[in-house]
Amino acid sequence: SAFSLGIMTLEEMAYAEELFGDIMRFVALRGEGSQLDAAKLSQALPYFANLSIFRSAIDSWAIGQSFPVMPVSKLHHKPNDFAKVYDLTCDSDGEIKHFVTSRGALSPVLPVHCDGKGSATLALFLLGAYQQSMGNYHNLFGETCSANVTFAGDGEDGVTISRLQSAETSAEILQRARYAPGEMREGVASAAKT
Repeated sequence: SAFSLGIMTLEEMAYAEELFGDIMRFVALRGEGSQLDAAKLSQALPYFANLSIFRSAIDSWAIGQSFPVMPVSKLHHKPNDFAKVYDLTCDSDGEIKHFVTSRGALSPVLPVHCDGKGSATLALFLLGAYQQSMGNYHNLFGETCSANVTFAGDGEDGVTISRLQSAETSAEILQRARYAPGEMREGVASAAKT
């Protein structure tokens, strides 16, 4: 490169990289089609979701099923960036690899609005009981908190949250796996005394 040959200064190299990134973002935000996937991927921000892809959307991992994923915050802003969604677990494949576009095609990135001021709220839709039952006991995560979210129809604003379910406690998870939490607690306490 020109920098490694001493032709460009560090400041010029930084400016060139920033300019290249701006051009790629401009092209990626205005273009459609699979030929632009590389531009979109080069600009995608990593979004880390507090979930397990394997547990919550197992068919995304196992057979490449595409579930609807979309931001449910900052909806009054036009997307200005792209995201790749990763989970926060030990799963080696904890990534959503395909997103359904508004035209029904698949994209390797999710259009999002990024203002650099905090996190966005994303939602995975159509997961249902099958996905939940397939992944419930992976890595002893147990039942997580869940709820039904209903959006008002016909262009009305409003969201209704119902059927709230609390997460399982650590003791409940251990009991389901045939451990005795009380005995475990006593064993740890006894070992700590010696």
